Amino acid sequence: MDTATIEKVKTLDGFLGFENIKNGDDGIFISYWKDLDSINKWKHDEMHLEAKQKGKSMWYNRILSQICKVEQSVEYIK
Repeated sequence: MDTATIEKVKTLDGFLGFENIKNGDDGIFISYWKDLDSINKWKHDEMHLEAKQKGKSMWYNRILSQICKVEQSVEYIK
């Protein structure tokens, strides 16, 4: 399901990218979007709704979803 949803989301208007970090059984997935309208379209997407339902009932003990406005992003690479 992860692979299918990632491949689908890459084709959607307004999707800017994602980060996925895992540490043993714990993980975090962050997706970046152009605007709130794009987020809402993904929020109501049939595949995304199925993935969230299965995530809650089958795969994850905890799911936290947050929508945040990024005012500035600076990356330092050594």
